[in-house]
Amino acid sequence: MGIGPDRISEAVEAAINWLARNGKVTDRERFIAMTNQKNPPVRNRENVGSSSLRKPELIAPAEIREALTRLVSDHLGARRDEVRTTVARILGFKSTSAQLKETLDRQIDVLLQNGQMSEREDKLFVGKRE
Repeated sequence: MGIGPDRISEAVEAAINWLARNGKVTDRERFIAMTNQKNPPVRNRENVGSSSLRKPELIAPAEIREALTRLVSDHLGARRDEVRTTVARILGFKSTSAQLKETLDRQIDVLLQNGQMSEREDKLFVGKRE
């Protein structure tokens, strides 16, 4: 009996279900995350073998927000266009496509809406506006 794509997918799904039932992983915005993981790792995808791993829609929103927050915090504020370009490079993208810009902007907006970032004088800052 061979192991085809369907069997591999079934095995992965069974493993994820087992981990979820045992409290080891959780679903965070349609992505699997370790339950004890406070901050997601920010990974550079520049040298990945599979092109599907470089699709903006396949990057966990929490990972994008972590990269955005770290960058803005480290630089004590930055313009939105600078943030998009730099975070794209951090994630391993050589260019910033319209789709990637939209994905990054969506997560910047989430951070602004929930008060983790603020925007003043065309710059983004970590934390609520004072």
